[in-house]
Amino acid sequence: MMNWFILPFLIEYLSAADFSTKERVVRSLKNNVPMLVVYLVLFLIVVIILAVTESGRDALKKYNEKTLF
Repeated sequence: MMNWFILPFLIEYLSAADFSTKERVVRSLKNNVPMLVVYLVLFLIVVIILAVTESGRDALKKYNEKTLF
């Protein structure tokens, strides 16, 4: 999680040339939103594929059986 959310935010924050902390945070968030949207879309695509395909449903069932106590 840190590699996907915190580190990109901090890298953009430190490289922003704005003067105030608020401006730097806003610029960092604006620059990271497209990346986060791509992650969200890819995650949703994978979940849909797993839910729709029979092999995906079987894999999810096996995973749930394995992770139960």
